[in-house]
Amino acid sequence: MTALLARQPSYLAYTAITLLLTALPEEWFFRAYFMGRMGDGLTANLVASALFSLLHSLSRDWITGLLVFIPSLFYGWLYQRTKDLPLLILVHALSNLVFALFLAQPLTAWLSDLR
Repeated sequence: MTALLARQPSYLAYTAITLLLTALPEEWFFRAYFMGRMGDGLTANLVASALFSLLHSLSRDWITGLLVFIPSLFYGWLYQRTKDLPLLILVHALSNLVFALFLAQPLTAWLSDLR
């Protein structure tokens, strides 16, 4: 994350906001709380990831919901393997930063070409 921010220091505020206001509450709720109540296993991860995707679809659009499903499965798998919430929050924030820096603009252009 430090290397990416050294490359694009203008994203420091974005990183802090996504870490504290996005990754932390989302991972605390969906992994530590929700998945913790459902138990370990694929079913808990699938249900939490589907809910995570649905909420992203409702707050943004259906494409965003689809785009977050696979990373959500990974976050769930990582949490089930490690039970390390701070690590998961950092991984989530890092993936958001990588998306913002490298994928958002090309993906938006590609999707607009499809329309």
